[in-house]
Amino acid sequence: MARTALSHKHTGFTLIELVVVIIILGILAVVAAPKFINLSRDAKISALEGVKAAMNSTATFAYARSSIEGTEKDDRSQVMMNDQLVEMKLGYPESYGENGGVGMNELMQIDSELDFCLASSCDAGDVNVIQGSSTYSVGYNVLFGEAESCYVRYIEPTGTGGQADTFTITEDYTGC
Repeated sequence: MARTALSHKHTGFTLIELVVVIIILGILAVVAAPKFINLSRDAKISALEGVKAAMNSTATFAYARSSIEGTEKDDRSQVMMNDQLVEMKLGYPESYGENGGVGMNELMQIDSELDFCLASSCDAGDVNVIQGSSTYSVGYNVLFGEAESCYVRYIEPTGTGGQADTFTITEDYTGC
């Protein structure tokens, strides 16, 4: 019996088939990579949205407590919350405590509870907790300029009337 070349069966992939599959996988990786790279940004924004919600809840609860005590219209007052004397301005917590009381930063306990760093000990890329005269900011790269902004900011009431008599929470996620 003579063997013919046609009766020989090939098993496996040819070199051309392997190259085509590798090229297709490379194209899929290039298309899918930006989506996976963007997950870091989404995670930062989600964390800051949680901080924003906590700030809002804390301020609202403080206002309710201030209303119960009848001090919600006072320029400056103090109320007891969570066994702490809280500095209030027009019924809302001040951004930081003074006169022996605590402010939004101590009420939130972000600097110790969630491993955010304080402004004095932050490096580039860390999550920063910044307090100004009437603001309290939490975010990434807050110290390093507005171009890299990724933060949530609590602004205490200014007391100039209208909308200024309530707190404001702003966010900027452009640098996340």
